[in-house]
Amino acid sequence: MPYIPHPGALGIAYGNGSGNNNNTFASLNLQFMRALYFLRLLTCCIALLLLSNACRRTPLYNTDEGARLRFSSDTLLFDTVFTTVGSATRVLKVYNPTSSTLLLSEIRLAGGNASAFRLNIDGLKAPVATRVEIEPGDSLYVFAAVTVQPNNVNSPLIVADSILFTLNGQRQQVNLVAWGQDAHYIRGTNRLGNLRYKIVAGTNADTSWSADKPIVVYGYAVVDSAGTLRIPAGARVHFFRNSGLWVYRGGRLLVEGTQTQPVNFQGTRLEADYRDLAGQWDRIWINEGAASRIKWAIIRNAFIGIQAETLIGRYQPDDTFLEIYNTKILNMSGAGILARLFTIKGVNNLVANCGGYCAALTLGGAYEFRQCTFANFWTYPIRKTPAVLLNNYNNSGSLPLSQADFYNCLIVGSNEEELVLDAALNASPFSYAFKNCQLRVKADFTLTSAFASCAKNVLTNDRDFFTDSENSKYSLKDNSPAIGFGNAAHVLPEFSSDLEGNPWKSPPSAGCFEK
Repeated sequence: MPYIPHPGALGIAYGNGSGNNNNTFASLNLQFMRALYFLRLLTCCIALLLLSNACRRTPLYNTDEGARLRFSSDTLLFDTVFTTVGSATRVLKVYNPTSSTLLLSEIRLAGGNASAFRLNIDGLKAPVATRVEIEPGDSLYVFAAVTVQPNNVNSPLIVADSILFTLNGQRQQVNLVAWGQDAHYIRGTNRLGNLRYKIVAGTNADTSWSADKPIVVYGYAVVDSAGTLRIPAGARVHFFRNSGLWVYRGGRLLVEGTQTQPVNFQGTRLEADYRDLAGQWDRIWINEGAASRIKWAIIRNAFIGIQAETLIGRYQPDDTFLEIYNTKILNMSGAGILARLFTIKGVNNLVANCGGYCAALTLGGAYEFRQCTFANFWTYPIRKTPAVLLNNYNNSGSLPLSQADFYNCLIVGSNEEELVLDAALNASPFSYAFKNCQLRVKADFTLTSAFASCAKNVLTNDRDFFTDSENSKYSLKDNSPAIGFGNAAHVLPEFSSDLEGNPWKSPPSAGCFEK
């Protein structure tokens, strides 16, 4: 501390003189010196305070764009909403794993005030908090609550939102997921990499789902080896984003719909705007090992409708068999049917409106399709892939395409070429046959003997074929070239009616609908 002299040390004498002037002067000097003393003392204290503040360090924040927060969970699931009368609370812990202080510019509920969720961010009840510090090795708590009315049939099947964390210009998020209606929920609690899954039919188990309420799948529902999953008529199966159904090697899927009660597979968004929106969920994935069957189903709005492939890379016809009957596969952002070294038999199927292929039959295999419509009038970004692709090779080599037979089929679309035969040269067998089919192919495409009674079709507009394709019915218009183009000899007795139950005429129409 700077030296502050006492008034007595300044050479001022405190005399005992008797003169009034002297006494008055001494008194004034004493008061002045005391004031000066206290002024200097105050100045010194202020200087010390300023010096102390100047010496206090401003926190050094971690400004690395690669710095990341760590969370106690990547998703908060509110799966007890029903038992808690529509509301529940979950806790998220947010960690700073670095050796320096992190300054989060923002923590925000993505849905804001309109969300069904509410946040308490480190004691602040608000949908957003700014300039939130987390010291090295420390953490903070975020409490999330949700209120839904599970008996409200107008609520989404799954209520979802997310918490957004912004750090050094980079964003991380934690998902919020709550059940929004009374349904059967299948929650993927196990992990395989980034894939969440739950085994719904274990080894040697024969499991049946119920049609009394919607079935909602979060993650992947898995049929294990030697297990069987039966899905009854009228069942409504809804998949959350990136979710699907996986029939693992040796497992079996039996979809048992009827004409009046088909089995529906679609996403969890039920609003009108989502009715035909592609890419809302992932796929139905079937591996080798047992014969699976899908009949009277509607599969819509996924990335891939059905992916059938062998995992072992070896063709075994008896172990790679899938039947698809009287089924609609609509609005896929990828492929309607993606097959890899598989055996598929399909009758009376509609595969339409796909961002990639309606059917990609690759790496060989054996295929038979009768009375099927493959119609691709995709209206989003330009599609460069054909409606139907046949292929028998990849970068590792070629495999035999022993059979690819199409009877009374309609292969059309808006591209110039909707059928591509992609064979490896001088390699494995590449056998195919088209009989009584209407085909959208290039003008110079040669109809060899493998195309018996087929026609090259130059029509590029769905209205040239169908009356109301925007409603995904794809029924034939009065002067459609598909009418009467088929051959009655190709109609199997057990499939004497079309996809809508109308009897096939003689001759029948090409495709899955009779006029």
